[in-house]
Amino acid sequence: MTRLLAIVVVFVMAGISSAQNVRLHAESLRTRERLDEGAELERGQRDTEALEHYLKLIADVPDEWVPVLEGRVLRPCRQVVLSRIGVNPRMREAYRARFEQMTDVTVRRAIERKDSRELNRLAAEHWPTLAAGKALDARGDLAWEHGDMAHAIHCWRLLAGPPRDGETMFPDWPAVASVRAKSILAARMQGNNVDADVEVFRRDFPDVSGRLAGREGRLAELLTSNTEDLVATIPRVEPTTARTFGANENRIGAISKRLPQLAPRRIELAIAWPSCEVQSDVRLPERNPIASPRQLTTHPQMWSGKLVVADGERIVALDPDTGLIADVFAISGRPEQPIAENRTLTTDGSRVYARINKSTLVCLAVDTAAASWKWRKVWELKASTLGDNVEFEGCPIVSDGRLYVSWLSSAVNRANLTLACFAADRSSQGPLWTNIVAEIQLEAGRHRLPLLTLAGPNIVYGTDAGTVIALDARNGKPVWAANYSSRGPRGLPANLLPVPRDLCPPVAVDGRVFVAPADSDAVLAFDTYTGVPLWNRPPMLEVVHMLGIIGGKLIVTASGIYHGIGAIDVRSGTIDTQWGKLDAAAPFGRGLILGDCVLFPTRLNGLLVLDRAGQPVYQPTLFHNLPGGNLAYDDGTLVIATADHLIRLSYAATAARRPSAP
Repeated sequence: MTRLLAIVVVFVMAGISSAQNVRLHAESLRTRERLDEGAELERGQRDTEALEHYLKLIADVPDEWVPVLEGRVLRPCRQVVLSRIGVNPRMREAYRARFEQMTDVTVRRAIERKDSRELNRLAAEHWPTLAAGKALDARGDLAWEHGDMAHAIHCWRLLAGPPRDGETMFPDWPAVASVRAKSILAARMQGNNVDADVEVFRRDFPDVSGRLAGREGRLAELLTSNTEDLVATIPRVEPTTARTFGANENRIGAISKRLPQLAPRRIELAIAWPSCEVQSDVRLPERNPIASPRQLTTHPQMWSGKLVVADGERIVALDPDTGLIADVFAISGRPEQPIAENRTLTTDGSRVYARINKSTLVCLAVDTAAASWKWRKVWELKASTLGDNVEFEGCPIVSDGRLYVSWLSSAVNRANLTLACFAADRSSQGPLWTNIVAEIQLEAGRHRLPLLTLAGPNIVYGTDAGTVIALDARNGKPVWAANYSSRGPRGLPANLLPVPRDLCPPVAVDGRVFVAPADSDAVLAFDTYTGVPLWNRPPMLEVVHMLGIIGGKLIVTASGIYHGIGAIDVRSGTIDTQWGKLDAAAPFGRGLILGDCVLFPTRLNGLLVLDRAGQPVYQPTLFHNLPGGNLAYDDGTLVIATADHLIRLSYAATAARRPSAP
């Protein structure tokens, strides 16, 4: 009995301590008290005083976190205050009288330039002026033009409804019918069934005419017309090649390239890693049934015709055909003992970005002036230039000429977490913005390096300590922070084994952000724009990797009570029992989603192949005995990075040996 009580106390204390593992900066009790004071003025119908009180609060602490939705979500003070002004008719009228004209001029200029970032800012910072509504409408139009239906629907829903939980509707927007029609059509473009929405629209706006998707007429009739010709205008979401961990900066996982039909029959190349010695005997390395998956720290990439890998101190470019080293970039030489942490790379066009030994970020390119393939350093950024005791976390991501990175500045057993943005070409030496987001407790043996994810207009960071944080990618200002139930840094899964979570950044697609925190046994989904939890009953899985998105399903590998590969419906959060198997082979390494199949490396069952519907495909003979590892693929070359080897299988070589028809 005493022992049982002790176990219960340990688990309870783990849950209590989890709330202390992360403390958001810019969160104060005084700000909440001032908000309560404003609410009291409103209740007394002292609206003029309340407006001045709120405007002073915005001027003083615009970006301080304020809890909403019973503490499940935190939002910046400016957003909370402007929402209050918007729902109070008298304050709203006074606010518009003061700011409408000035805001309208700025919004018109941003619409003329089609400046989406500026429109986002104006809509957020000048709510609830009518000009801010124009900015929202125009931002939705731009999102539509770029195929971002989720962002378009979000903008238009704020204007015309119906609202979601945690969203504040724009007050008294005059053109509700046209905006709602655009929102319904965008939802149809996403593949959603909108028949019920169309019927409601026909009832509410039977005779309203206007322009919809380039057509004139009654909006209700245009919504029921054939829209198949519009589907082709939506850009393909899946990249053709992987640019970073999880395929791209959204971590959607899937790439559009397909495997050739003729499977490889032998290993073409085996390279010892990190020594880079080409093995003369290309026999399969022996599989270790008790090896820790944490040894699988190398995540290779195919780039510029080379196999590019990192070992924590070096960036190595290998010839994928011969295995010979093309060039090595190093700051302090080859490590005697490789660092036991995940090492990823980011590529963007002609450049490679990497983190070296927590102390340096580098940008490399190919030296076109050299006689042979050589690295050329474009720039480097030392952590020591950013402050004392600064260490970079994971590899940065790059999007639209901007580089996003996180770092910790430590003191004793706690550290300040900073997110920052730089020009990717370092045309500006200093950061474009920085935000000291939170204070995090450092845990001994921490091996996971959090990676940032670009989710719509936001940068999302999972703390693995009870909170997910989203900042505006344009200026680094807070957008939302979502809290979830944490089992604490020392909490264990239901099977009482170590937490199996590997490198597992948030995945963002279609207005949703999916997170599998190491301090929780649940897979969570949040609204990209508001941070509101989307699933009432999140699936309970000890996820190893979130591989990405296929046709409305989040593909995951798991190891625990449930182990194998499976799928979660992105809308409902339910596990699709017809996709894959969560009672089969244990994962060992990060798999890969291709244009026609999913590759799933296992500990003892080789490399399994599933089609996109989650059904097993004939497994080539060679795949039965392949060791588990992290996968990379490009143009007929499949690479498996084990703990101590880089193995290459070539589809192209196999096809070349195929005898010609008689």
